[in-house]
Amino acid sequence: MVVYPNPSSGKFVIRWEGQKLNKQMLLSLFDINGRLLSQQAVMLNEWGLLFESPTNLFAGLYHATLVGKTKPASADVVIE
Repeated sequence: MVVYPNPSSGKFVIRWEGQKLNKQMLLSLFDINGRLLSQQAVMLNEWGLLFESPTNLFAGLYHATLVGKTKPASADVVIE
């Protein structure tokens, strides 16, 4: 799973090479302590997906996890 731009102001593009397209997945965002901050059903298309983090987040390091029918993928994201 690739997340860019990283760091960003809170808007990220997420790409997951090799994953089937147009399938529903679950995107979760966790803080550095492992607390779930956001969770939503998403669809990947040919370019990936655009994720906008919740507006109440402080600058810092977060962890994004994307779960589909296959093994989950994850990446650290930095919000400035």
